[in-house]
Amino acid sequence: MKSINFTEQMKILVNFISALVAFVLMPCYSAKAQAPSTIVMKNGSTVVGHIVLQRPGIDLMVKTEKAAFVVEEDKQPSIQVKNVKYENLSRQWKRWSLTKNALQGDANGRYLVMYDIKTKDYTYTNVARVEREKTPKVVYVQVMPETYKIKMSDISCIKRVKPTAKELNSGVDDEVVIVGNKTYKGTIVNQVPGKSMTVSTADESVEIPASKVYEVRKVARVASDKLYEQSDYRNTIVMKDGSQKEGVIEVQRYGKLPKDQYTTLVMADGKNIKIKASDIVEIRYTYEEKQHDTYKAGGVYANEFLLRKAKTKVENGQTMYVDKKVFAFPEGMVITFKSAGTKLQGDWYLIALDNTTTEYGTSTQGYTAETRVSNAIKPSNTDMVDGVSSINYVYLSPGYYALVNDNMSDTYIIKIKK
Repeated sequence: MKSINFTEQMKILVNFISALVAFVLMPCYSAKAQAPSTIVMKNGSTVVGHIVLQRPGIDLMVKTEKAAFVVEEDKQPSIQVKNVKYENLSRQWKRWSLTKNALQGDANGRYLVMYDIKTKDYTYTNVARVEREKTPKVVYVQVMPETYKIKMSDISCIKRVKPTAKELNSGVDDEVVIVGNKTYKGTIVNQVPGKSMTVSTADESVEIPASKVYEVRKVARVASDKLYEQSDYRNTIVMKDGSQKEGVIEVQRYGKLPKDQYTTLVMADGKNIKIKASDIVEIRYTYEEKQHDTYKAGGVYANEFLLRKAKTKVENGQTMYVDKKVFAFPEGMVITFKSAGTKLQGDWYLIALDNTTTEYGTSTQGYTAETRVSNAIKPSNTDMVDGVSSINYVYLSPGYYALVNDNMSDTYIIKIKK
């Protein structure tokens, strides 16, 4: 048998660690946390989300929460521009476009300029262009959940936040064992493929060269807890022969020789199986899905922003709005109010408010019994879809408006601006 010298051993070790770089950066919190990773690419792009698949040494797939892509001109990208009407945007893009003042158009209609971009290696569909002060100056952002495949050679580092004090009471920690058998327990917060990983322990932050990493383990934070139950994801390991094994990765051994390089998978029944690294084609991560209510019970939303109930007082026959937080929307768009359940099913309408002054000289808006009738605007459409009631008002003129119902005390106010 051919012997392997020390230099060759180190080369094998570093290559192996590089190939498995993302394995150790899976979320290690309780099932309620599901903290995402941040993948920073060498060109400055950042992708925040959960790694759902990895092909060792080749690429990984990320289901994003948000992303900012740098498109390099020397890559001669194909860029298509399109104007997407505000009403046709997704909920996430509606919120983003209003928050960032990114809409274009006028009183005849508002739209967001979006892009479809294709480079040699990547395709970005329905992204928005953002100019910023820091370098890179121009990025294309994605705010919708999307899945992107990223080449391992394009990754600069992978980052993860430390768990909060509350999260330390459950979930999973990392244990990094270095050559010499010293162990660091905590959270791997940064990893540079093939070069280093940084472990944040209870007392310090330690950067460890990849060549010194001997083993990485996943362990339950509370010794009496089981790893399988504390992990918020499940692994599926696909082998070269097409077979699959399911469980949670517990150990990743980075031995100097190929025979000492393996992954240990813990199964639902607590049993462990050892899989040679050279037999692994890909590793998949399936996360425990948490259902979140898009709209809070009892809340009223205007174009996807939660409204606070407005306070009123009556002076000299006028109902005046006081202590109000007003959402301002540009004219030229449909205003849609939504609420979970049937709250907005009924006799709701808008009142175009008049400017007025309180007895203390404060400027505000309000209505009288007469203007409550004369200034009333009925909705253009009402609907009930998937348990959410909604009412629409088309292209309101600039001014203040109150959403009211004669049978309810709740009232909400918005502003339309030019």
